[in-house]
Amino acid sequence: MGARDTIRTAVRHVVPPAGLTRALAVQAMVYATGHGLFQAGSAVFFTRALGLSPTQVGLGLSLAAGVSLLGTVPLGAVTDRYGTQRVWQIGLVAEAALFGAYPFVGGFAGFLAVVVALAVVDATTGVARQVYSINVLRPEDRVTALAYQRSALNVGFGLGAAISGVVLAVDTLAAYQGMVWFNAAMLLVTAVFVYRLPRVPVAAAPAAGPSRFAVLRDRPFMAVSLLSGLLGAHGTLYLVVLPLWVLSHTDAPRTLIAALVLLNTILAVLLQVRASRGADTVAGAGRALRVGGLLIALFCPVLPISAVTGGVLTIVVLVAAAVVLTLAELVQSAGA
Repeated sequence: MGARDTIRTAVRHVVPPAGLTRALAVQAMVYATGHGLFQAGSAVFFTRALGLSPTQVGLGLSLAAGVSLLGTVPLGAVTDRYGTQRVWQIGLVAEAALFGAYPFVGGFAGFLAVVVALAVVDATTGVARQVYSINVLRPEDRVTALAYQRSALNVGFGLGAAISGVVLAVDTLAAYQGMVWFNAAMLLVTAVFVYRLPRVPVAAAPAAGPSRFAVLRDRPFMAVSLLSGLLGAHGTLYLVVLPLWVLSHTDAPRTLIAALVLLNTILAVLLQVRASRGADTVAGAGRALRVGGLLIALFCPVLPISAVTGGVLTIVVLVAAAVVLTLAELVQSAGA
């Protein structure tokens, strides 16, 4: 009886309740399956299939992240004007087209153009998805529903990571191209799921009021937003920095990248809903952000140790760094 209760409890933490919460979780899982496949293999795709150096990849992704950050407020205005669901759908289709073009990129300039365009579109769809979820969910359901959504995202990332392990083992140009096109297909499927979600009416614009950029004068809000955004860099650390580090600074096999993404997924699926407990108040969210920041700080000196170790010890250090960063992700995302 005790074991049965334990299983039921575990299932409740992973499987969302029927209805809108489950619908949002399913679309998140479909989206993340393609994205997880690409993210787990992207470092190798950029360096092997596109012929870029790790420095070029890092520079391009950093510039794209900067453009995305600067465009957040204007992109939010686009979402307000045309509606969250419409912007979300169009953004997914645009992402699919850009990913479909990735294998045909030639040189750093072409890579930079695509990666910056993807960053802008992805930021737009991210804003639209978040605002849609907030608007369509009841206030008392939001924290739990969003936690289930993050858990479903991680299930999808895990499935994608498992497939990427095969791609990395095959290690052919055709395999990497197929990986990118599979992600494009999943984005189109996600767009269909979004179309079938309940409609949220476009909010009427106020007749008069402060500029949309008035929020920039709200210093406490901007300070918290900036710090939260910096802490949210755990995603870039895990999906970009960590794989490039494994490839260029350690003797670990490249297939370990997929294993580390899968480890992140397993921990997130098991712990994400639990990690959100207590973060449904301002004070609790603040504590979660502080703990997340400390864990990210701990990750930073642990990872470089793998550059001076060898064999099994290198893998142990990389796994330890990945666990610390995953815990940071779970706590920080709940606080955010």
